[in-house]
Amino acid sequence: MTQDKTQHHLMFASTILLVLFFGLTLFVVSIVRADPGPDSAPSSATFRTKCAMCHGPEGSAQRSERA
Repeated sequence: MTQDKTQHHLMFASTILLVLFFGLTLFVVSIVRADPGPDSAPSSATFRTKCAMCHGPEGSAQRSERA
């Protein structure tokens, strides 16, 4: 009877760990897919309208001093 109980607990623990692993994996995948990244259209539009005038279209130019 003790061996059956131990085997049952081991199976239950393994199942719980497997479910947690897959749940966390799906959670991470959903976060990665939801984040459009820095090359998305809204961030490009924001850069063009607010930053490109000083930093240039590629973002590498230094801001000129205005007298």
